Formats: sequence, structure tokens, C-alpha cells
Amino acid sequence: MIAITFTLHPYVGLPYTVRSFMIVIIAGLGNLPGVALSGMGLGVFEEFADYILGTEFRIGATFLLLVLILVYKRFKLSRKREYLI
Repeated sequence: MIAITFTLHPYVGLPYTVRSFMIVIIAGLGNLPGVALSGMGLGVFEEFADYILGTEFRIGATFLLLVLILVYKRFKLSRKREYLI
């Protein structure tokens, strides 16, 4: 049904894939309440970024948030390893 209204191309589902990957990164695998909460939080963040920065920077702000979360988790893991040694 989507082919009637929009053009189909190989990257048609990329924004949804990135958002779902980001929700799993935030919440962790198998954490259903965390997935629901992080999905709602990501939606609020995207709407806030859309309101403040504009529609064209919405996905860019989401990628920036993803990078910040990955860097934070990396430093958090490295601090734990430092205490274990």
C-alpha cells in the first residue's frame, strides 16, 4: 500500500531501523519496560529537537544523541574495568 503513495527505494526503512537500534542500545536487550520508556523518551527528544532546531536537523540530533550515549557507556565500562584491576 505504501508504493501507491511513495516511491520505494532500498533505504525506505533506514530511519526506523536506526531509531529501533537506538532504543535497544538505551534500554538493553530483553528489558521490555526499559524499551517502552526509552522509546517514549526518544520520541520526546525528537519532537523537542524538531521544535528547537527544525525538521531538517531532527535525524542529526538523534544521531548526536546516539553518539553521546555510546561514548557515555564506553567511559562507564572503562571506569568499571579500572576498579577491577
